[in-house]
Amino acid sequence: MRAGAFASADVLQRKSWAFGLIARGNAAIKAGFGRPWRFLAKRRLRVVYSTRLSQLPPAQFRLRCGCQNRRCAAYAEELVLETRQFVQVGRQAAFSSAFRPTALVIDLRRFPDCAAYMAAVGRETKGKYRRSANKAKRLGYHVRRIDPRSFPDSTRQIWSSKLIRSRGPVLEALLKREAASKDIELPLAEVPCHQHWVAGWGVFIDRDGKTRMVARAILRRAGNVVSIDQFMGHGDLLGDGVTKLLMFAIMQWILDRKDPSAQGLEYCFQGAIEDGSKGLVNWKRYTQFEPRACETDDQGVFRFPEGFDPRVYLELNPDVRAAGIDPKRHYLRHGLDEGRPYLR
Repeated sequence: MRAGAFASADVLQRKSWAFGLIARGNAAIKAGFGRPWRFLAKRRLRVVYSTRLSQLPPAQFRLRCGCQNRRCAAYAEELVLETRQFVQVGRQAAFSSAFRPTALVIDLRRFPDCAAYMAAVGRETKGKYRRSANKAKRLGYHVRRIDPRSFPDSTRQIWSSKLIRSRGPVLEALLKREAASKDIELPLAEVPCHQHWVAGWGVFIDRDGKTRMVARAILRRAGNVVSIDQFMGHGDLLGDGVTKLLMFAIMQWILDRKDPSAQGLEYCFQGAIEDGSKGLVNWKRYTQFEPRACETDDQGVFRFPEGFDPRVYLELNPDVRAAGIDPKRHYLRHGLDEGRPYLR
């Protein structure tokens, strides 16, 4: 098996032609209707955050931080690809910004420590989220860092545990295929660069002598920014407070600022205000995400190999095509390390 064959939830269980056909159709629908929907969803700026596009404060993302390592450059480039699509500083008044997503960001500099963050969340939720996280602790759930490639079957089960999530229908839940690989836990590797890394976090419960992962998140750092990706909990256990417990554990690790890998972080972002249901937007508001205009230092971050063509990459890597994953993003996350072909 390739080293990254089970590296993320967006690759798991995507080899059947049926899934590939549905995934590509779903991607085409999003590409065709995403922009008008974002225009309509811009009203959330006013309704949820009482602000306007022209009033967005900047989030200054510095992704490179002087590091010259090629792997670090790939981490930074992935965030460049993601943040470049958002509303940019100085372009809030442009007509095109009405059709761009608006990044939701936590300005970590607002909080001197986790206690200040928890107090802010408590004011927004009147203590409800803290009580929910405490409930999860009483029920025996616990959180720890993991290798992002660990527990592939639990990841599949978590994602497919709900037919409809806040971002829409879950194709994996409709297909309900058997697991492609068993759960394994890989040892945590030493972080070669504290400015650029990928880390996993999981919520676990011990039952009948077995440890089961019931919620997970992937954190990706580049420079002064960390993004939260694939944040999800098992649908049957959301009422136990597992996602609140996970969020608070992550924020405590970041805001304690004791680990060198957490030091120097200034921003945490997760998606856009236009994405997902109103419930998801409220969750992000309660957990202190705010709409920001992005200012990204993206000059000379990463150079794709000479002759790299996204279409050729998909032809030579049919599993990536079947999964409906962006070819550049897949190369940055997996293809570079796996030595995937990109030239005919």
